[in-house]
Amino acid sequence: MTTPGSGTKNTSGQWSTTGIQAESVHNSQVYIVNSESPPQRKYEVGVRYLEDGVPGQARNLIHEAIAHDFDSAKVRFHWTLAMLSKRSYRDLTHQDREQLDRLAVILPNYADDDWKRSLTVIFMLLNQLRDPEGDPEPVLIGLDSLPPLQRDMIARHLDLVLVGSIRDSLWTTTRQAAERAQADNDRLNRAWAYFHPDPAQPRARIPSGEDTTVTWTVTDFGAPVWSGTRYWSDCPMSPRTNFQIQSAYWTTTGRSAPTW
Repeated sequence: MTTPGSGTKNTSGQWSTTGIQAESVHNSQVYIVNSESPPQRKYEVGVRYLEDGVPGQARNLIHEAIAHDFDSAKVRFHWTLAMLSKRSYRDLTHQDREQLDRLAVILPNYADDDWKRSLTVIFMLLNQLRDPEGDPEPVLIGLDSLPPLQRDMIARHLDLVLVGSIRDSLWTTTRQAAERAQADNDRLNRAWAYFHPDPAQPRARIPSGEDTTVTWTVTDFGAPVWSGTRYWSDCPMSPRTNFQIQSAYWTTTGRSAPTW
């Protein structure tokens, strides 16, 4: 254990490899690969770099694996994603485009599987970029026919390459898939706070239209009533054409007994 405040010291002998050297490392993933690592290991680490958003490192490692005969449509698919990830078509160098063109030529030599079909769709997409006036319908059909795994990876890594109706269509497909899987894996119970019930519809009561009788009792407060008063009447008055009890005011008239 290093004593706090004493500093660090590293000594590497001949033929040794230093994976990482730092004063402290927190919550980090470190991939160790060197020139002597087998091609499959380089490919696997390259795929992890791609998943972690480091396409440059991924591109180099997968390219080294291919150079040592670790090759398949799946390997080429990940290499193509690493080539295009976080880059627009205009960002590709002349050498990058030549490498992609060579892959398109040798693509028929690979075994037919979902990875090869996905690569075919990517090259259809690149051809569409070269000819913007072309019909995008075949590309859209090809994207829709791919398995969700490959389609989602294309949507993620080719975000800057996808344009126009192709981008919109792929986004719609991705959104619909997310809506279908919204409640998968018991998510309603595990993350219930993120799901709100649909609000109840308003329950307005519709008038029946039938006549009704309304009665009320009025209590008058004031000075003592004259003993000769026989009765009085209260009359509500409203300033509106249609009587409204809220705005009415009351007048009181009395009738006294006749005197002889």
